[in-house]
Amino acid sequence: MKQSGGSSEDVKEHHFENAGFINDLIDEKFVNFNPRRDIYNITFTFPKTAKESMNDYIKRFGKEQIVHMIIEEVERCQSAGAR
Repeated sequence: MKQSGGSSEDVKEHHFENAGFINDLIDEKFVNFNPRRDIYNITFTFPKTAKESMNDYIKRFGKEQIVHMIIEEVERCQSAGAR
């Protein structure tokens, strides 16, 4: 498909040259960058059936509460020797 002002190859090359963020994602293994060095991001996937209740919970208690609960559970499992 030819774009006005250049060939489709020129357009592809232009987009790849200007998409340095793709290389950053690859170099960082798709880890989200966060300027705070004391935190990092993880993405979880939930079933759609839980969407409304999850959103309600987050609005009511905040994401920090969920993070706290996960950390407590992980530490409990580690101290009990569970995997």
